[in-house]
Amino acid sequence: MRRLLQLAVFAVLALAVLGGLHLYLWTRLLLEPGWGEGVAAAGAWALAGLVLGSPLGMLVARRLPQAQARLVLALPFTWLGVALLLLFSLLALDALRLAAWAGFHLAGEEAAWAALRDSIGLDRLVACAAFGLAGLGSLLGFLGAALPPRVVTHTLRLPRWPAALDGFRLVLLADLHLGEMLGRRFLGRVVAQVQGLRPDLVAVVGDLVDGPPGVVMPELEALRALNPPLGVWFTSGNHELYSGYRAWLEALPGLGLQVLDNRRVTLGRDGAAFELCGLPDLEAARMEPAARPDLARVLAGRAAELPVVLLSHQARVVGEAAAQGVELVLAGHNHAGQIWPFGYFVRLQQPVVSGFLRRGSTLVYVSAGTGFWGPPMRLFTRGEVSLLELRPEGGDPGAAP
Repeated sequence: MRRLLQLAVFAVLALAVLGGLHLYLWTRLLLEPGWGEGVAAAGAWALAGLVLGSPLGMLVARRLPQAQARLVLALPFTWLGVALLLLFSLLALDALRLAAWAGFHLAGEEAAWAALRDSIGLDRLVACAAFGLAGLGSLLGFLGAALPPRVVTHTLRLPRWPAALDGFRLVLLADLHLGEMLGRRFLGRVVAQVQGLRPDLVAVVGDLVDGPPGVVMPELEALRALNPPLGVWFTSGNHELYSGYRAWLEALPGLGLQVLDNRRVTLGRDGAAFELCGLPDLEAARMEPAARPDLARVLAGRAAELPVVLLSHQARVVGEAAAQGVELVLAGHNHAGQIWPFGYFVRLQQPVVSGFLRRGSTLVYVSAGTGFWGPPMRLFTRGEVSLLELRPEGGDPGAAP
């Protein structure tokens, strides 16, 4: 019952936000420019269909084979990206229009402003400019999403990292979002990239899937080819919570992924070791109370001399991690904003959008995400496969972030 209530509240809020967005777009792009009653009426019906199509498409797609599901989702997800770019374009153009109006107003030339506005058909001009900017942004976004993830390499120097593990190669994957828009072909390319890096360990920090195991599992077969010496370790993200959390925890070990939610393991080689631990996504406290993240319990009884690497879907655990003496936190979730300028809004909730953050002696690295979610777009962002070379402190300081 609680789960159904949460879904109902989310659905109502989502429809309210989508409805408000589309009402604004209809008003500013179709009604105010005065294209004619027929255009405004047709646009209203089309936008109403798109408002309802996105959530309905997602519900229907979860019960279809993947090939059919992607056809169902292609239009609403693509339109969602275009609509957001239209919104950002309108807001930017309106800011310019407001600045122009303010200049005329301060000069006492309100009549001149009104005459200029009418003579150039400002409402239509703004609408056309918004369509043009959003169209260009959409094209660039499609191209960005179509590019394979880039391999980024960072050397991290950690104060207590063992000398015997100097050069330890950890590959970080995040936010592959396999199921709705991305599938086995995409995953096959990513696995090939990872294998070419010869990692000692692979970490997957959540949002691996979108959809239940019964639908998405066939898309994940390529994961079996990953076989680094110290294993493939997984911590859940918020999308696993939406997709059948318990079922996925049971299914993933069959693909070679070892689930690390609220767990700690000691790993190493050549007589040296470190602690690897993981937390479920922070939303688990609300959606799966029994899986509430509990870092203090995870670290209880740890060997004080061993460094700790923490896998967490969201970097918001950094405060607690720093208080617990964790050396390194690896996270994802943000997709680097995915569609510019979303990253600026993400920063309002997250301590870092992508890249590095240091909090005391704790270093955080947030992946830009390997895949994407929703609109098949990445505007001024790029998916990544992160190779992190871990080394003890005291070498070339230029190699540290």
